Amino acid sequence: MKKTALLRLLSVAFALSLSLTACGPAETNSKPTGGEKENTQVDTSEIEMPTADLSNNSKVLKVFGWSSMSENETDGEAAEYFKEEFGVTLDETVSTHETYWSDLAKMVAAGNAPDVVDLSYDKYFPTPMAGGLLEPWDGLIDFSSNLWASTKDLVEANKWKDKIYCPVISEFVSSWCYYNKNMFKNYGLEEQNPRALWEKGEWTLDKMISLSDEFLEKNNRNEVTQYGMTVQNIELLSTTGIQLFNIKNGTEIVNNLNNPKIAKVFNDTYKVSEAGSGSFAMSADACPLFEQEKCAMLISGATLTLETRFADLRAKDAVGFAPLPVLDSEVGQTVEVSIDPGYGLIKGAKNKELATLWVNYLKWFRLGENLCVQVPSAKDTPAKQRYNIKEKAGSAALSDEDIAFINKFIESNPTKVYTTYRSVIQNMGDLTKFKWDFFTGKTKWSAAVQQLNPVYTAQLKKWAE
Repeated sequence: MKKTALLRLLSVAFALSLSLTACGPAETNSKPTGGEKENTQVDTSEIEMPTADLSNNSKVLKVFGWSSMSENETDGEAAEYFKEEFGVTLDETVSTHETYWSDLAKMVAAGNAPDVVDLSYDKYFPTPMAGGLLEPWDGLIDFSSNLWASTKDLVEANKWKDKIYCPVISEFVSSWCYYNKNMFKNYGLEEQNPRALWEKGEWTLDKMISLSDEFLEKNNRNEVTQYGMTVQNIELLSTTGIQLFNIKNGTEIVNNLNNPKIAKVFNDTYKVSEAGSGSFAMSADACPLFEQEKCAMLISGATLTLETRFADLRAKDAVGFAPLPVLDSEVGQTVEVSIDPGYGLIKGAKNKELATLWVNYLKWFRLGENLCVQVPSAKDTPAKQRYNIKEKAGSAALSDEDIAFINKFIESNPTKVYTTYRSVIQNMGDLTKFKWDFFTGKTKWSAAVQQLNPVYTAQLKKWAE
């Protein structure tokens, strides 16, 4: 998924900062406060805007990205103020999601690479570090300063061989389980919709699987015409509370292909796949089935309720959302979380001082962002104060009931599971193919493990070496 596609989803400030038990590449020990909080006690409103003497430097920053800054709805706004503030020009090179790292590698090898590369939450790890495409930010950015206090732990946790390549700007909740409220009502299951079950402590993967079959409809040719559930990605793996794959600090390999909790997710969904009952729909883009009211439950990106594509459903008050289900009592409630890794310093960058200023400025500009979707921030921020920026309204507003529910969910202190494992799979090949091959019922997980284990083990070792 392109970062710009992600940013279209993140069209408002991320909501309510999480203080949760960490899992995956980043660990924090902060405690919930029942509302917005900082990772530290630093008052971000008092943090001064970064600056630098550019009199002896080129004022052209060369940027390698998924799309142009004008299409980037988060960093793009910061870039406009950055250009005005310091009189700089952004020279942009745009690549495709499929050829991103190979295109950059060719430029690095030819000695004509840009200065910084826009890192993507679902493809930043580990190719650019393991492939020698980046230089570390150590010695250029002071990550011990108050400016970086809110993501210091995440920066440390995403080191590669003790060096900092990812200046983490923020973290955000990645996924919700959406459901069609009208479909649940029409089937007499209003009290068993995902949110109602979560409120009662009964929202589990087993329950989701059984509910899926309740909505299964077939025509007289035995073809499925209505489904119970679908997934946009492989978000359900976060319910295990573990990383499927990781390379901690670029040296310690994590491979949980044989973990029984991973197996449970795949085995349970196999029961409702095309090899089982058929109520689990699988397609490259899961959203249209949900939009067309041909599927009762959708697991997808955490800000889809802001998308105009759901306008008709919202007009009918048909869209509800809830956390992902609980796998089992041992794991408990989880929440899938992604990081915004910021910008990488490309190997051979010519304008490191301006690159450093850009990353520091971007971090400053985005101070105070919230981490859960759509709940507007009541806090003032340095950028708001300096530029009189008004809170942007999303394409859909949450009700007071929805906001209260999000608050309640955050205060329940779910375990964070980062999407690093998705990035590893993306760097191995096609994440959609991984989803398609092992969530459709084409292959039982016990057989899939035998197929995948030698391939992933060899690649993980290669990256770590």
